[in-house]
Amino acid sequence: MENDITFGEDEALVSKSRNRKQPDPNDPLWTDMWYLDARASYDVNDRDDDPMPRYEYSDENRHGTRCAGEVAAIFNNSLCIVGIAYNARIGGIRMLDGDVTDAVEAASLGHNSDYVDIYSASWGPDDDGRTVDGPAKLTRAAFERGIREGRRGKGSVFVWASGNGGKDADSCNCDGYTNRYGGHCHIVIRAAKPINLRAGDWVTNGVGRNVSHSFGYGLMDAGAMVQLARNWTTAPEQHKCRQFYPSRFKTIPHGNRLQLQLYTDGCAGSPDEQVVYLEHVQAIITLKAPKRGDIQIYLTSPSGTRSTLLTKRARDTSRAGFIEWAFMTTHSWGELAAGLWTLEVDNDGWDGEILPVSLSILPSNSVFL
Repeated sequence: MENDITFGEDEALVSKSRNRKQPDPNDPLWTDMWYLDARASYDVNDRDDDPMPRYEYSDENRHGTRCAGEVAAIFNNSLCIVGIAYNARIGGIRMLDGDVTDAVEAASLGHNSDYVDIYSASWGPDDDGRTVDGPAKLTRAAFERGIREGRRGKGSVFVWASGNGGKDADSCNCDGYTNRYGGHCHIVIRAAKPINLRAGDWVTNGVGRNVSHSFGYGLMDAGAMVQLARNWTTAPEQHKCRQFYPSRFKTIPHGNRLQLQLYTDGCAGSPDEQVVYLEHVQAIITLKAPKRGDIQIYLTSPSGTRSTLLTKRARDTSRAGFIEWAFMTTHSWGELAAGLWTLEVDNDGWDGEILPVSLSILPSNSVFL
């Protein structure tokens, strides 16, 4: 592989930092055992070219090193694992070892984006089952710019950790770093293997693909992805169709369900926005609730695929609700966009209120099944 991968804390890796043992200069075993590509590396915290970590007894900056090793540890190193892409060049971005501002995040995710192919990150809001947070203005712009212009026009690849909050009944849709952005993922979905993954929530979507809220479309198969990529016809440009459903405040009754029916034609009258086949779908919602964690949200596509957008979060006692929050699903991938959608909001607590809703669909005009 010739790719450059940058890691932050947590993975151009973007993480706190990557450490390295001090080698014995007389020991040939250590020669070139650890190398950070200078063009893919930067210390955003101290604004210099040395991304090496701040060492402490607690070893709290260890995570970036481990992420980097999983990706690019050299083969036959006689010490530890072999990286899954052991010939990849990696960079290090030090950005979580100081004040993590919007500007710091944006600079980290946009560092030398024509040189770095993949940004791997494992940081974001606390996975504690109560936090709702996401990127601010500058970081959102960095994502959009990377997707459109990065990797020499092919689009930067952002890989984000997901699922760490499962033990605390958290929801990935409360993490704005994972639920707002979607690129073409046809090869990932086509190559995924759903076999031998036990969960009670497997369903078959409208185009016959098995999908689960526990496992997505299944285990990623790197070999199958490479084989598909070698003969892949580039997918058409991704369109974005957003349609609004204005209404007055609607009450979400205590211990009851509010159901809204949303019709979309996929922006059929706008060629630059028209969506025929689904990829990512976002329900953008503003609602109020005495206890945010009592709310559960579901979205059913015109083909009948029911996606869970938000599960109950017992630890989330906030009264802040959600303001223009994007809840995303990919479970209807490949289905037809046009038709009647059903949004269901369950409330196990006291009465809440939902404000106008919009549906944003991010697909293409050609189907890849």
